[in-house]
Amino acid sequence: MALFLKKIRQSAEIFQVTDTSNMLGAGLNIISNGMLVLKELGLENEIIENGSIVKDGVFKNAKDSRLAKFRFTNLKKYQSPAVNIKRKALHRILLDKLNEENIPIHFNKKLSGIR
Repeated sequence: MALFLKKIRQSAEIFQVTDTSNMLGAGLNIISNGMLVLKELGLENEIIENGSIVKDGVFKNAKDSRLAKFRFTNLKKYQSPAVNIKRKALHRILLDKLNEENIPIHFNKKLSGIR
């Protein structure tokens, strides 16, 4: 959100409850509509370079029964590929972009109220 606000010449600051060393987690899948958002911010290529393009996606329940299957290969329809990426890599890419745009990030902060 802060990056989009910057694009329309609005100031923004980010307040994060954890510190930068708390980038735990495995990977995640950014489907095509999410990648279109990141493309608008100029981050699509870097995310693809640091991740893996996904051709198919399958949702299963706890009993390993298939609930749904999706194909992400139709770029005419989706306009951007789905990508698997490590959470830490995505976090680094976003932090680098925020720093490049001079958007302040405050770590170890908690919301205590709204004025």
